[in-house]
Amino acid sequence: YEFYIDLLMELHEREPGKGHDLGAFEASERARARSLLELLTEARIDVTAGIAPELKERERAVHARIAGIQSQLLRAYSQAKPNSAEIAALEEALKRADEERVQIELEIRRKHPRYAALQYPAPIGVREIQGRLDEQTALLEYVLGPENAFLFVVTREGFQAIRLGATAEIRERVEKLRAAIAQGPLRTAYGNYVVNARRLYQQLVQPAEKWLAGKRSLIIVPDGSLYYLPFEVLLTTGELMPEDPRRLPYLVRTYAVSYVPSASVWAGLSRPELRRPEKTLLAYADAVYGEAGPESAVGRAFSSAFGELKKLPPLPFSRREVQGIAALYSREEVTLHLGAEAREENVKGESLDRYRFVHFAAHGLLNENAPQYSGLVLTLPSALRDAREDGVLQVYEVFNLKLNAELVVLSACETGLGKQLRGEGLIGLTRAFFYAGAEAVLVSLWKVADVSTAELMVRFYRHLKAGRGKAEALRQARLELLEQGRFVHPFYWAPFVLVGKS
Repeated sequence: YEFYIDLLMELHEREPGKGHDLGAFEASERARARSLLELLTEARIDVTAGIAPELKERERAVHARIAGIQSQLLRAYSQAKPNSAEIAALEEALKRADEERVQIELEIRRKHPRYAALQYPAPIGVREIQGRLDEQTALLEYVLGPENAFLFVVTREGFQAIRLGATAEIRERVEKLRAAIAQGPLRTAYGNYVVNARRLYQQLVQPAEKWLAGKRSLIIVPDGSLYYLPFEVLLTTGELMPEDPRRLPYLVRTYAVSYVPSASVWAGLSRPELRRPEKTLLAYADAVYGEAGPESAVGRAFSSAFGELKKLPPLPFSRREVQGIAALYSREEVTLHLGAEAREENVKGESLDRYRFVHFAAHGLLNENAPQYSGLVLTLPSALRDAREDGVLQVYEVFNLKLNAELVVLSACETGLGKQLRGEGLIGLTRAFFYAGAEAVLVSLWKVADVSTAELMVRFYRHLKAGRGKAEALRQARLELLEQGRFVHPFYWAPFVLVGKS
């Protein structure tokens, strides 16, 4: 798909107005749908059972042939003097192969509808997205290809496809910005933060500025390393560096931001509520952590994500965090599982679909190298006498939960990143909660500070209770923390992103 998107954008720039840009957007949506199928496979959900081997082989062969032709076309177009006869022959071969792919897809849809629904989900079209957007919202979908990056801008009024430049430079700046933020309020890191936050705004958002006039909300569809970039920390102007970080022109001052894995997922989340949850808040906090055995699920996750790390630190402020949130609601609206009771058995045994908000103040492992091991670490068996579970609520288990929640909050996640920031761990965990029935997931992008998180979360829920939308409630809580002065650095107010319906 990356080659195909690159090819279509090349054609769009050569032949504007022919619909190649719309084709590139649809290809981006198809690629994101494929990642869900791969996730389901890794999560041990068998969607191919019962399909004739001959049909599977035909499907595999035509996909391989299309990929080969697309690679040849890209090479042909990149020549100093493209050979028009060669290009015409390759385009004809691609057309024939694609027609064969469509026929195989139709046969699979007819014979195996369950597999087809996952393998070939119908991507949402631009017009349908435009019909769902309000006048104050824009959707920005990014593609980080092997060499080039692209941006699709969708508003109620129009659609634009934009070439952004080199993927490698964007990826490098994201890593530098994250490194500067991770150092916290150190003056030595301040300059690096400002430089990279401004440059990334210029690369990622400024090319779309003319179409964002009058907008108040952004829906970001990230790709690759952009999954780990909170766009709210980007700086919208290039003024001189102020002494007081509170005066910086953060993007959060202008827009309420939410994130989605794809436009099609976003559209699917806009479903009518089946029934209103009976209760408001279910929360798990202050889990008891001990040694993790190497053969346990958490041991495997540690060995993949954190090397030799064997013990998780306690989260004492997580108890205060959920108690502060619970105090906003009447006692009968709330269920808390604290300490040793914050255990996996009390997740699987709870009637989760009775709650509007489900809040986990527990360690999370977002594992890039082995996404199937991503999950939430609750009270470990070594701290219990009657443990029946391994203490880690993993992606494949989340798929089997039954939720009816407006929001799931993962308030103490740590990211166990591989050598590259690709986004698989975050995609896996958030999509699993979507599949289970959550409309949105609030998740952190770096190891968070206990005290500031507790304060941010209480402010966030207070704004939710006042009737604000989820993205705007998070924006207001961030601005309050920023203006207060105690937690002015983005390290404290920016780690959480809202993924899903805003």
